[in-house]
Amino acid sequence: MDDKIEILKCLIENRALASSHAVLEKELGYKGRMTIYRLMDSSVKDGIIDKMWNILYISV
Repeated sequence: MDDKIEILKCLIENRALASSHAVLEKELGYKGRMTIYRLMDSSVKDGIIDKMWNILYISV
């Protein structure tokens, strides 16, 4: 799970997925930016990480 968090953080920090946190949240279907901020602080639940990982994997 830690590997997924680190990969997601790297992609988000380098804006590889979207131009901002807000745009990424919108593309993932979330309302607001708290999920991304929690991910960046490593305080997000494992289920959310898996969900984000699967959404991104399917969209690529």
